[in-house]
Amino acid sequence: MHDPANITQLHYELIHGLLESGACPSNADLAARLNTSADGVENLLRELAAIHGVVLHPHSCTPWVVHP
Repeated sequence: MHDPANITQLHYELIHGLLESGACPSNADLAARLNTSADGVENLLRELAAIHGVVLHPHSCTPWVVHP
């Protein structure tokens, strides 16, 4: 399991991206913002989904619904 601060930062970046541009940042953008790899972002997204902070797209590890 990742540090809860990393999951919190991921959620912040998702919400910030939605407010800033009207869309979630891509996984590549999230990786750059969080200074991690694409695999690291996917792992964080799965952990965030496990605590119901996000719903992932059924066919890819990308945000589909972000809970506030």
